[in-house]
Amino acid sequence: MLEAPFDVEKLLKRAEHLGAGEVEVELIVSRRLQVEARADTLARAVTQSTALLGVRATIGKRIGSAGGEVSSLEEALQILEAAVKNAKSSPEDPSWPGFNPKTGKAGASPSMYHEETASAGPERLSNILTQVIGEARKAGASVAEATIYVGESLTVYANSYGGPLMEAYTGALFSLEVKKRRDQKEATYYDGTYWGLLSTERIETVTGRALKRVEDALDAVRIEPFRGVLVLSPQEASSFLDALIVPAVSGENIVRRRSPLTGRIGEKVLHEDITLVDDPFHDWAADTRLFDDEGHPTSRKAFIESGVFKTPLYDHYSAHQAGKESTGNGFRRRPWSTPSPAPTNVIVEPRNVKPSLDSLISTIDKGLMLVSSIGAWLSNPVSGQINATTSLGYLIEKGSIVRPVKGLVIGGNIYKALGEAYHGAGGKQECDGSYCSPWLALGEISYA
Repeated sequence: MLEAPFDVEKLLKRAEHLGAGEVEVELIVSRRLQVEARADTLARAVTQSTALLGVRATIGKRIGSAGGEVSSLEEALQILEAAVKNAKSSPEDPSWPGFNPKTGKAGASPSMYHEETASAGPERLSNILTQVIGEARKAGASVAEATIYVGESLTVYANSYGGPLMEAYTGALFSLEVKKRRDQKEATYYDGTYWGLLSTERIETVTGRALKRVEDALDAVRIEPFRGVLVLSPQEASSFLDALIVPAVSGENIVRRRSPLTGRIGEKVLHEDITLVDDPFHDWAADTRLFDDEGHPTSRKAFIESGVFKTPLYDHYSAHQAGKESTGNGFRRRPWSTPSPAPTNVIVEPRNVKPSLDSLISTIDKGLMLVSSIGAWLSNPVSGQINATTSLGYLIEKGSIVRPVKGLVIGGNIYKALGEAYHGAGGKQECDGSYCSPWLALGEISYA
């Protein structure tokens, strides 16, 4: 297991001598092994180890930050001094509430660290990619690119009020782009998975799915515009929720009135069958954490329950502005970035789920089953307007899949599609990365 290269408490003590009123420190130590393949050939294996340090310091209501890669206490002290110097020259923030005073870990014991994943070597990863290349060749396809990496991380957090807090976790990523030619046609399909442990079963599932869909992509056609139901795969459901619903429940966006859910706590915003949960304790999920990046304990909560908007997700700053307490959702892109509200793992828990995807499709007169799209990030979270383009989907007519299609531009409003026009859910819940969902059927969608 990884260890911190220095004692972060020494930074806290040094900050006092530099004249800082408050200070917080986040250190992330990580090690990653990555093996790549290109054009059906193993390309390279790379091992990378880093220790990234972020420091924020205050002088009154002036806040300064600094950060970077470190390997010693001396380098860490230089970053601390830079943060204090930046605070002295920064303008005051009259709304500054101070750093989180309620540091601590949640009282839970989720599965986060997997010894075999942390210790997996290049030979094992190379053998897995070799098997993937072999499966592609059997299917008459080729591997354009494939990557598999395993890694472990250690997060250490402390501020003037408490700590240090520590937690270790592992992760494994597999991504694959396959290519196939037939009758002067060529198609590619990209797929992948991220989980807290290395799973050959997941890799086999993704590989088989990609090889089936690249075959279908060769037969995909463009069709005339229509209106109907949109059936999202669990993976596509995560893209749409991440682009449209997650920004809307951000405490920062609600406080700044940049969310369509501002002032709507306690109101019905989605269909009564839909519950969305922020679950930091889900075994092996990508964002399973016992404390957030501000040292606040995490907690499991339904932010939309039976269609009703229950609570925004707050970091310490936005919670203070709203007169609330942090929900343990203060996270940052890098240790030296400013925290902002974000979910941990988003779990979709609908009621009245059909037992299978086929039974869900059988209820649809006309629609599209979407398995791959681009551009969902161009959707508008302020208005809820959906904007994405179909890379690969399947036309549904009279309860059956008719043919693979591509090129349809998807439009509609997420609150209507998952509200009064919501059509249902089907199949088992599938988890990948930080999202878990069954197949979801959204209504009142236009295809252009």
